[in-house]
Amino acid sequence: MSQEDLQKELTEHLRLIDEARDKLGLAIGKFTMTFAALEAQADHAIWVFLRLPTSMVGQLLTGAIINVSTRLNILESLVKGMRMEPGMEANLCETVTAIRDMNAYRNWLVHDQWGAYQPNSGSWQKIRTRTDAKFHFQHKDFSAAEIDQQTAACFGLRAKLSQQMSDYSRWRDAQPT
Repeated sequence: MSQEDLQKELTEHLRLIDEARDKLGLAIGKFTMTFAALEAQADHAIWVFLRLPTSMVGQLLTGAIINVSTRLNILESLVKGMRMEPGMEANLCETVTAIRDMNAYRNWLVHDQWGAYQPNSGSWQKIRTRTDAKFHFQHKDFSAAEIDQQTAACFGLRAKLSQQMSDYSRWRDAQPT
């Protein structure tokens, strides 16, 4: 193969990588924006449980809680501590668990080191190190299509939590005082 042919092949390979990176970046952007909306819905759920008078008061409260995991702990505590219709607690706890899982996915997606593009699978390698009990590496391939699926699941979780909190509010407001 001539030097010119090698250069053309390399140029095409780099173009394909750039195109794949653009698709991945778009998918990550959509996911993070959708997750931010899910996070805001979880904040709103806290406000509903606490019967905060305005969203501004709620934003002041939940905005001071920097970590998403801590806000989810608070939400779960409120779910378990409030009186509600039978079955509602279990359903809300299931939703909070699903949001925790989505947050773990988000953390892996937006943090840690990106590896190489895998043209055969159309995915990007992602490597992270953890020091839970011992130091270890974890590896996962991310594709734009898989991230898009997670975005759709995230959107669904937001709608589910919104509906659950509407149901809770209606039930709560119908209870005798």
